[in-house]
Amino acid sequence: MARMSFVYGLAGAAVLLTGAAILDTAQAKREREPRCRNMVYGEELSGTIRFFTEGKARNSWTAKVRDRYSPEYANWSLARERKMNCRKGKPGRSWHCKAQGIPCNRAQ
Repeated sequence: MARMSFVYGLAGAAVLLTGAAILDTAQAKREREPRCRNMVYGEELSGTIRFFTEGKARNSWTAKVRDRYSPEYANWSLARERKMNCRKGKPGRSWHCKAQGIPCNRAQ
């Protein structure tokens, strides 16, 4: 009888330790995942060369994110659902570009 109680006690301890390890692993995973904020839209900016106009639009998005949240979220390469909308009014005219994305910080 005492032996069975001991076996049941060991089994219960093993279950508790396994459960605690699973919870710790899940929390550690959540801490490593980047945290994201709401979608941010940069200003529509214009220029004669598309490459440079896209750069200005990304800088606009970055500045808006930095002001709204913090510098740790203002990294275009970490943003999710990034999109660069560019159009040209008429042939020979300026490019108009606007960046949008969900800002995320670097995983811990």
